[in-house]
Amino acid sequence: MMYSVVQNLQQSVAKLTEELKKEKAEHQLTKNALQKSEARLRILTNQASLIIWEVDSKGIFTFVEGEKTIKSSDLIGKSIFELYKNHQEVLDKTHFALAGNEVKWFGEAEDIEYETRVIPQISESGKTAGLIGVNINVNVGQNTKLEYPEYQLRLEEKVEEKTSALRESNEQLIEEIVRHKQAREELLYRLNFEELITTLSTHFINLAPDEIDRGIQVALEWIGTFSGVDRSYVFLLDETGNYINNDYEWCASGITPQIQQRKQIPITALEEWNEQIKNLETIYIPSTTQLPTEKWISKRFLRLQYIKSLVVVPIAYRGIFIGFLGFDSVKEEKNWSEDIIALLRIMGEMFINALERKRVETALAESEKKYRHLVETSQDLIWSLDTLGRFTFVNQAAKRIYGYEITEIIGRSITNFIYKEEVEKSTATSTTNITQIPIFTQDSSSSCQWETIHKRQDGIPVYLNFNAMALRDKFGNFQGAIGTATDITQRKKSEEALQRAKDQLQAVLDAVPWFVSWISSELIYIGVNRQLATNFNLPPEKFIGQEIGFLGSSSGFVKFISDFFASSAQQISQEVDTTVDGNIKNYLIVVQKYAQGKALVSVGIDISDRKQAEAMKSKLIASLQESEKKFRSLYEATSDAVILLDKNGIFDCNFAALKMFGLNNKEEFYNHNLADFCPEYQQNGKKSSQLIKRYMVEAIVKGNSCFEWINQRVDKSEFPTEVLLTAMKTSEYPQKKSSKKSTKNIVFQAVIRDITQRKRHEEQMKESLAEKEVLLKEIHHRVKNNLQVISSLLRLQSRYIQDEIILEMLKESQNRVRSMALVHEHLYQSKDLSKVNFTEYISSLAAHLFQAYAVKARGVKLNINVIPVCLNIDTVIPCGLIINELVSNSLKYAFPEEFQGEIFIEFDYGDHDQNQFILKVADNGISFIQDLDYKKSGSLGLRLVCSLVRQLKGKIELINQVGTVFKITFSSLNASKL
Repeated sequence: MMYSVVQNLQQSVAKLTEELKKEKAEHQLTKNALQKSEARLRILTNQASLIIWEVDSKGIFTFVEGEKTIKSSDLIGKSIFELYKNHQEVLDKTHFALAGNEVKWFGEAEDIEYETRVIPQISESGKTAGLIGVNINVNVGQNTKLEYPEYQLRLEEKVEEKTSALRESNEQLIEEIVRHKQAREELLYRLNFEELITTLSTHFINLAPDEIDRGIQVALEWIGTFSGVDRSYVFLLDETGNYINNDYEWCASGITPQIQQRKQIPITALEEWNEQIKNLETIYIPSTTQLPTEKWISKRFLRLQYIKSLVVVPIAYRGIFIGFLGFDSVKEEKNWSEDIIALLRIMGEMFINALERKRVETALAESEKKYRHLVETSQDLIWSLDTLGRFTFVNQAAKRIYGYEITEIIGRSITNFIYKEEVEKSTATSTTNITQIPIFTQDSSSSCQWETIHKRQDGIPVYLNFNAMALRDKFGNFQGAIGTATDITQRKKSEEALQRAKDQLQAVLDAVPWFVSWISSELIYIGVNRQLATNFNLPPEKFIGQEIGFLGSSSGFVKFISDFFASSAQQISQEVDTTVDGNIKNYLIVVQKYAQGKALVSVGIDISDRKQAEAMKSKLIASLQESEKKFRSLYEATSDAVILLDKNGIFDCNFAALKMFGLNNKEEFYNHNLADFCPEYQQNGKKSSQLIKRYMVEAIVKGNSCFEWINQRVDKSEFPTEVLLTAMKTSEYPQKKSSKKSTKNIVFQAVIRDITQRKRHEEQMKESLAEKEVLLKEIHHRVKNNLQVISSLLRLQSRYIQDEIILEMLKESQNRVRSMALVHEHLYQSKDLSKVNFTEYISSLAAHLFQAYAVKARGVKLNINVIPVCLNIDTVIPCGLIINELVSNSLKYAFPEEFQGEIFIEFDYGDHDQNQFILKVADNGISFIQDLDYKKSGSLGLRLVCSLVRQLKGKIELINQVGTVFKITFSSLNASKL
């Protein structure tokens, strides 16, 4: 393929070179003719009294020829507007001519009168490219007239004759100049274009495949710049042939690229150009505005891209259209000659040959890479040998098979790797002689195969299966061999393992409790296992060659085997009864044909016990059916609604469910979804669909889930229910143990109980309970008020007592009453009327005591460390009174006047029991008298403390350290954390 592409490209270049030679010969003839014409023109203009000149579109002189008084070098390159800036008439006439009009006027220069005629040069696009002018000296005739008046009439006639001839010659001269200039420009353009194509052709031949894309891009830029177009591009069909893409593009400066917008254009979008494309004809549009009405699609498409002119040259490979080369003119309309279009077609062929070469070379490189990768990654050894049997190539598999590096194997003889067991099979000389290798011994054979044992570097044998092909020259001389070698070590091991497995299988067949036999199509035993022979008290050898009914134990077995051989079935099973030792036994006989149906293997399984079990099972099934009937009656008779549902929805319900939800029959119930029987939101504001999923998951995890629910009947009326949702696994969809939890094989049973009446009773009970709570709070409030009244009475009475001892006793009684009143105050302020926040209570009590003993508490600091806990009233009141007595004691006796100190109240859990508590009341003042027994003290306060500790069933300890510490330990079962 690559050679064909290069050959085509070389032929195209040769053809192009031949055409260029012919064109150059023709151009040389034209050039010679033009040179002769130019010489005649120069002679004519020098002899005549006239001046011929030419300016470009900007008014710059490019050619001047005429009277000897005029030097062309003084004018060429200068602007006519600059030279005649003071001659307004000349400037106006020149502008008028540049506008595309022929102009004629008379003027004077250095006392010479000239007649000036100017003809505009119009380009292919219709614009003025320059001017050609002729100045004729008209003074020649006038001077002659003045000097010879006697000949005036004759001269006038001659002048008129000469003037007419001169004018006619002038017009012919101008036409000749125009033709000469156009021919020269066309010749130069064509020569330059041909030279450009020749350069590009040579350039593409030398390009590497990865440089071709860049080469095409450069070629588009060169051709586009040379041709003066605004955009050049190449479109190529995609692999499907249904879309065309702009793969290469060059744009002139200031022109917006279109390559990104011109992708995946359906080929059907070119329907107006289909016929031309099909015939591989050039599409040439010199002016998009001149397109006919029926080409409105193309006209609209081109005008949207501001294209004024374009030429599209189809690109074909082997006669098949694969794309096109195009040129756009955006700034102005442009014409292309047939010769230029022909050269563009050659350029298109050059592009496609280059792209095909790139494709072929890329494909070859990929193919080579693929096959090299295949060889290197092959698990088989791929090798080649020279005529001496030495390895010249091995792939990477050699390293795995032999354990040597590749470089260590290359150059070594294949006989060096033969294992010693193979060496012992032949003589010492033959093992080192390569002619003993099969591929070297078979002269007429081109390929052969053999198995051998080679050795690895570590000495381990490796079994190899060699496939080799001899390499011969055109004369049939042996040049070496190539081939593959497969490592069959595992296969050899497998064969050995298979033999061991056969032995093991025979042992298993002899050991299994089934009756296994092999029978031919002639109904003759081929063999039996030991279990079958032992069952009939015969050795296995006695069965071989005997007819299958020779024991006379089962005619049914003989008929079954005979019918099976006669049928086309390959495997079948049947239950057969056989008499063994006078007892009838039931066997399940499974038979399988082999050896193209000429023999079978029979396996007999004793199913006598299973038959008995099946009889019992039938009785059990009958019993279960009866039980199911009873449970179905119970299921239908229950007052609770029972619904069964799976992943597909509701599939069963009882009559109570129909009644509860207002439906008439079960079919109507099954047509509803579970969501139809509950409102969108439950009373807690959450979506019913989300909650029911959560309860289902809980039922799957825990087995069941019980919850209260709001259901609705078909008439949308709502009612409260209690739902017991149970998840039950079924065997309809078995799932793997390792799989995640799934509802595929789970059935849900929902037992729904209407609790409307219960809810009403609960509301009534809540109302009654609320009333009782109000009454209880009122009682606590009144008790607190009554205790407060007692405290106030004691305080009033103390005002009339002068005895300090009695006054102190009244004050202590007042504090005790206040401590009990605080309990009732906290109770009626608390949400829980049975418990008191002990932390707040102690803080309030201690604050009251410090206020009561304000004078003695001056300078004493209170530290409270109490765990957040709630205690019942039976615990709080004794604790409050104990704290009242001990803190009062500390304030009265521990800190003499002006003595600074601290009082500590601590309340915490016991060491190992959350129901045990430790109360500590301590101070760092004067210690308790050591000889004084506080339990037998005459003090009412200490006796009261001991009594209250006994009431709490606790224990009190006095610890004399720095100051006094009372530690009370007790238990309370009704405590709760905050």
